[in-house]
Amino acid sequence: MPNNLQPSSTDHPDGNTGGPARRNVVIAMLAMLVIYFFSYFQRSAIPGTIFNEIQSDMALPASAVVALGAMFTYVYGGMQVFVGLTTDRLGGRRALLFGGTIMTIGALLFPFSQSVGMLYVTRFITGFGASFMFLSIAKELDLLFDKRHFVGLIGIVTSIGYMGAITGTLPFQRAVAVFGWRESLIGIGLLTFFCMAGTFLALRKLERFQPTTSGWSMAPVRDVLLNRRTIPLLISGMINFPVYFTFQSVLGKKFLEDVVGLTPSAASTFVLFMIVCSATAAFMGGISLRWIGHRRKPATIAAGGLVLLASLLMLVAVAWQASSWVFLLAFILLALSIGGAPAATALMKELNRPEISGTSIAIINGICYIGAGLASTISGAVLDRFKTTAIAISGRIIYPVEAYATLFFILAGMGLVSVIAVIFVQETRGESDYEPPI
Repeated sequence: MPNNLQPSSTDHPDGNTGGPARRNVVIAMLAMLVIYFFSYFQRSAIPGTIFNEIQSDMALPASAVVALGAMFTYVYGGMQVFVGLTTDRLGGRRALLFGGTIMTIGALLFPFSQSVGMLYVTRFITGFGASFMFLSIAKELDLLFDKRHFVGLIGIVTSIGYMGAITGTLPFQRAVAVFGWRESLIGIGLLTFFCMAGTFLALRKLERFQPTTSGWSMAPVRDVLLNRRTIPLLISGMINFPVYFTFQSVLGKKFLEDVVGLTPSAASTFVLFMIVCSATAAFMGGISLRWIGHRRKPATIAAGGLVLLASLLMLVAVAWQASSWVFLLAFILLALSIGGAPAATALMKELNRPEISGTSIAIINGICYIGAGLASTISGAVLDRFKTTAIAISGRIIYPVEAYATLFFILAGMGLVSVIAVIFVQETRGESDYEPPI
C-alpha cells in the first residue's frame, strides 16, 4: 500500500499499522470493491440495456419496464437511513456481508422470473441487498484511513462502481445478443456468488468493530435532518444524480435508438462512453480537490451547472434534429457532473457530527436514489402519455420526438433548481465543521 494511504493508527480499531495489518486491509478493500462492482452493475444494467428485450418478452408498457429500475432505486434509497444506522452500530464489514448475501440471492433469482410480479419481487430483493454496499465501504474507509484521504478514496470507490456500470452497457449488450438476457444474467449471478464467497474469507481478517454506542437510536437521523446547512446538498442530491441516472440506466439507450436512430450496439457504445467519463470524473473529482485547497463548494456548483447545461442541450438538439455527436456531447456533460459527488459526500460528513458519519452519508445517498426512482417514474409516465402516437415494430415500441422533448424540458427545470440550491452550500475545506441545530 502507498505510504500516503496507510491505515490510520487513530481510526483503526486496534491501531496496528504493521505489514500483515496493511496487507489484510488491502485484500479486504479489494474484495469489498468487487462486490460493489456487481451491485452497481445490477442497478445500472437493468432495465436500460435490456429495455426492449424485457418489454418484448413480457409484453409490458414503458412504465412497467421503467418500474424495474425505479423499484431498485426506491428500495436502495429508502434503505439508506437504516443502513447508515446499521454501519454506525455494527461496522461496515458485517453490514456488507449481510447485504451482499441478500443481493446475490436476488441476482440469481431475477433471470428465472416468468411473471411481472416475480420480476418486481426479485428486483426488490436485489435492491435491498445492494443498498448496504456503498455505506459499508464508506464506513470502513472512515475507520481504517486518515480523514485527509477520505474524499480521494471515495472517488476511487465511486469509479470502481462505474466500472460495473460500464460492464452493463456494450459488454452486457453483446452478451445478451449472443446468449439472451436471461442466460447472461444467470452467468452474472453465479459470478457474484463466487466473489461473495471470497469476500467472506477476505473480511474475516479485519478487526472487530467497536461501536461508540450500545443501542439503536433515531437521534442521528434527527440531527442530520435538522442541520439547515445540509439542505442545499439534499436538494441538489435529489436532482443531479437522478437526471444522470435516467439517461445512464433507464432511457438513454432507448432514446438513442428511438430518436437518434442508432443501432442497439451503437447506442450501448454511447452509454458506455458516458459511463467511462463518469468513472474518470468520479476519480478525478476526489483527488483534484487537493489542488484547490480542499474546497468542496466549487465542485458542487459545477455539478449542478453541468446537469442544467446537458438537459438544455438535449432539449435544443431534439427540437433541431441535431446530429448524433451533439447528443454524445450532452451525455458527456452529464457524466462530468458526477465529479461533484465525492465533494458532496465529504461535505455531508464534515457538516455533521463525526461519530454519525455513516448516517450522514446515508441520508444524502438515500436522497439521490429516491430522486432517481422519482425521475425514472416521471420518465415512464411521460412516455406513456404519448403511447397513442408511438409506433410498434416487432414488439418494440418507438416513442415520438415530442415525448422525449417534454421529458428534457422537465429535467432542465430540475437542473435550474439544483443550480440555485448549491449556491447556498457551505464550505468546509476538508475539516469537520459541525454546528448543533438551534
